[in-house]
Amino acid sequence: MEYKRKFILLKQFESVFFQKTKGCQLLLRSFLNAILGESLKASLKEITSVQSQRCYFATDHQSSWLIDAVSDERKDVKIRIQVHEHDYFQKQSSKFTISSRLDQIRSTAQAERFMIHILNFNLLLESDHYHHRFQSTSPTYTSHRETQQIHYIELPKFTTERPQTTLEKWLYFICHLNDKHHPQLYIELVKKDPYFKLARHLSKRMTNHPIMIKEEPLILIEWQYFGKQQEKERIALRMMRSDIPYEKIIEFTDLSLSELDELALKIPMLYS
Repeated sequence: MEYKRKFILLKQFESVFFQKTKGCQLLLRSFLNAILGESLKASLKEITSVQSQRCYFATDHQSSWLIDAVSDERKDVKIRIQVHEHDYFQKQSSKFTISSRLDQIRSTAQAERFMIHILNFNLLLESDHYHHRFQSTSPTYTSHRETQQIHYIELPKFTTERPQTTLEKWLYFICHLNDKHHPQLYIELVKKDPYFKLARHLSKRMTNHPIMIKEEPLILIEWQYFGKQQEKERIALRMMRSDIPYEKIIEFTDLSLSELDELALKIPMLYS
């Protein structure tokens, strides 16, 4: 089945995450931590550089970005993220392929390395799950054998209408961004959460100039609260997967029992 709907346009994706503004860096870090939360040894603390690339099948806008980041443990992390708008496989063309080779992320330093593919179509037909991760066995360019993973996110498979985790909220935002009539939950999300309020604003401003938000200014306390809440949820999920008792998780994160129950129901089924 070929999907004609475009859940997110390349120009929108670039406007939200890859403009040279501090706001875009905050959103990109949140988005990457949400995708790689179960793969990273420590969450991303800072985006240090972004290099955009044009692919031969996307002539108008960038569709691939190489990202250098630093984790909370001050370790280097290298990420390539690529957005695929069309299913070129169904056109049976050998010219168009989705590269999953992590050895294309060249690095002379020791670093964790990840590939992220965001697809506007279904690629892995044997599964209904929208997020898959695979361990790569490809050799590195260094003498170190670091964590190497490939992530696939297939947007047509994301059908959650009650997003709970940060990743679910980001995918819900992306999938409903271009709806003519936004569902009530989307409206609440962009009104209450400063990250998504800013993301919606940036998605509608197709410009390379810095963005100044005059209406409903974002309050610093809101940013601090939502940032801390996302980090608590990420830590709690990792502790759950390690079979740590709820009492210890509550003591460590200050999350409530009901919040942990909601997180437990949303643990994604991932492939190693």
